[in-house]
Amino acid sequence: MEGRVLGSLRILPSLGPTMFRDVFPEIFAQSSLPAADDIMEVSRFCVDSDAVLRSKAVITPNAVTRTLLEALSICMTKQKVRTLIGVHDLMMERILRTCGWQARRIGQPICTDTGLTTVASAFDVPTNLGMQPSSMKDGLSDKLPPSTTHS
Repeated sequence: MEGRVLGSLRILPSLGPTMFRDVFPEIFAQSSLPAADDIMEVSRFCVDSDAVLRSKAVITPNAVTRTLLEALSICMTKQKVRTLIGVHDLMMERILRTCGWQARRIGQPICTDTGLTTVASAFDVPTNLGMQPSSMKDGLSDKLPPSTTHS
């Protein structure tokens, strides 16, 4: 598994170009997009479930997802970011809630050309997830690329 990327996400300042503003303006219901120094946009969240399942490590796609979200919380807390905004499919709301993230819809769900229902949401960065991702405490950090671990 060494050297393989199992999951990733992208974080953009809300004050600059964003997916909301540049790709999904129709999904946002409010007249102005939330933008401030303490608001970031998260996009392109993905976990390569096939790569996780093919790896020889004893991890699951859920563990990788939880680690990404916990590391995101830690990183954003250290950067003094209080809110994240993003566009996601409806199934992701349940996954986020399970991991301690509460979505506040800031737009109405829309059905995309591919049949996927997506929605714009804002999330308060959870600060109660601990200072080290739980999956890292369980030894997953030894199996993840160095850039995903934080001290």
